[in-house]
Amino acid sequence: MPTTMTEREETTRGGHGAERPGAAGTGLGQKTSAFLGGFLEPPRRFKKFVLEARAELNHVSWPSWDDVKSTTSVVILCVFVFGVFLFGIDYGVSWAVQWLLGSVK
Repeated sequence: MPTTMTEREETTRGGHGAERPGAAGTGLGQKTSAFLGGFLEPPRRFKKFVLEARAELNHVSWPSWDDVKSTTSVVILCVFVFGVFLFGIDYGVSWAVQWLLGSVK
């Protein structure tokens, strides 16, 4: 059983570096290669993603300009109508609360 703090830390951490599994036989070149490979992997993955996304965009069925104009006008009209409707509801509820509290003259 470990008796000192140093022995407990070594037991918890797995001992010295040479005692760790897989630590023996790994040279500086292999460690450096693995370290640099970790930095180079995200740009490779990003490049692959961009190329695949561009290829997928070629399969998209884009709407015509007339479709875009008509749906945009419908959205703008609906926003205006619902805005007026919600303004009316808000104004009515506000008036009703003031009337209940006796603030309406």
